[in-house]
Amino acid sequence: MKTLIKVQKRKKIRVIIALILTLIIILLAAIAAFFHLGQNSDEKRQYEEKIRQEAGEFTGELITELDQVDTSDEGISQADTAEPDEDITESEKQLLSKELAKQTDERKRQVLKTLTAAYSKTLQAQKREAFNQVEALVAQGKADWNALKASGENTAANKGALASEYLAKSQVLEAQMDASFQTLIGKMEEQLESEGIDPEPIIKEYEAEYKRIKDENRSAMMDKAMAAVKNK
Repeated sequence: MKTLIKVQKRKKIRVIIALILTLIIILLAAIAAFFHLGQNSDEKRQYEEKIRQEAGEFTGELITELDQVDTSDEGISQADTAEPDEDITESEKQLLSKELAKQTDERKRQVLKTLTAAYSKTLQAQKREAFNQVEALVAQGKADWNALKASGENTAANKGALASEYLAKSQVLEAQMDASFQTLIGKMEEQLESEGIDPEPIIKEYEAEYKRIKDENRSAMMDKAMAAVKNK
């Protein structure tokens, strides 16, 4: 009798486990379908094209500005007498001081000062552009959310589809930010190497700073999106 009871218990446990696994599979499939909704929407594709064009034009302008940095003897002489750039961050100042200490060639020291000032300005411009794009995306999401409510079509399915679409758009935005940053970094590496300056420690610091900016951007976007939903 005890053996029979044990066998029946084991069968029940197996059935329960099978049911739980089935539910998990269904849930995972539903989550995958939910996120897939926004990935192929016309809205997402149009937004991707718009952001790609805007990012390409903006990055192109920044590259042009870097190309125009004058590292000739006359150019660095003028830069040396100019007022210090107030926009350079504290971490960039520390990096510059550390890298200048490695240089024994006075000309390279002046070139490094000139280039890092230009890089600071460029990366700050990209940061402002990224935050502006985040603000614009959150504002559009809020407007679409309000329109959904106003039309009386704010069902769970429609709200889920809208959330999925904006998740997809945020991924597009981040990917374009990454592409823009990598283009700028490539130009900086090229310039530093052409001047006989090791780009690795400088680029590593910029990459670390970019990661902090991106995390800050992602957090700001989530906070604003949640606030917009809660207030409505």
